[in-house]
Amino acid sequence: MTNHFNTHEFKQALCAMWTNPLESKVRYEEYIKKYPSDYSAYVSYASTLIVLGHFEEAEEILDYVEAKYITNNKFLEFKDKVEFLENGIILNRLKLLSYQKKYEEFYKLYLDNIKVISHDEVWGVVFYCKHQLGILSDEEKEVSLYFQKQILDYSEEAFVKHIQKHLASSNLELADGSGLFCVDFPIEKMISEIKKYIPSDKRLYKGYYQNAYVFNYDRCGRNAGRTVDHFKVITFNDTDKLITMCPATNREYLPSVDMNYMAPKTKVKRLSQIEKFNKRYNRN
Repeated sequence: MTNHFNTHEFKQALCAMWTNPLESKVRYEEYIKKYPSDYSAYVSYASTLIVLGHFEEAEEILDYVEAKYITNNKFLEFKDKVEFLENGIILNRLKLLSYQKKYEEFYKLYLDNIKVISHDEVWGVVFYCKHQLGILSDEEKEVSLYFQKQILDYSEEAFVKHIQKHLASSNLELADGSGLFCVDFPIEKMISEIKKYIPSDKRLYKGYYQNAYVFNYDRCGRNAGRTVDHFKVITFNDTDKLITMCPATNREYLPSVDMNYMAPKTKVKRLSQIEKFNKRYNRN
């Protein structure tokens, strides 16, 4: 009997999505060729394509799997699997519509499926899209969360205040494991400098309305118990409006910009002729 799925191979592709989405893409393509009846793999593959910004390809995959699974009567007998698959298709379509700035279509799809999708999954992007459409009520605008305030009225000052928790202090690491920049990290200059590279095609589309960027800066901070050479920046989609930034792990295989030119130059002491002579002949 031919296997219809392989849990190990699927998890390999899934785990690579956030650390190396290009590898994840290749793994999913190989997996789907071997297990074309594992419909959940198509949804995860579409998610990876969205992360990479391959929106048209993702839409084609979602169209394909949506047309394919309804012809499989045996699969349709498993109601829980069908619901899981349909939910994944809807959520990915919502991601696509939001990133494509098709906010009216997004809101209609959301309302059409409000009873079957997880509110916890989408409430933030629903708020974002309603703001873009100008249909937030006065009551909805009475917000307390940082990201909601930034959506309504962006403030770089609020962003700087928000990332203070990631600046070096007496703590070795934050309780949530999100990391701390080192003491001599040039935070103010860096914020100004990274805007030269945002927005750009080096972004990843993580979430529904956020872009993620990775920057290299040797020994910029600590995360997950070790010193790291990368930091991540999250922005609102297609803008230079910064949401957060912090040192990050496992970013070696993601598109990035090298910011090591921002490191202070170490002065090289010039030796006198006498010092050179003494050093050559090991004289103190």
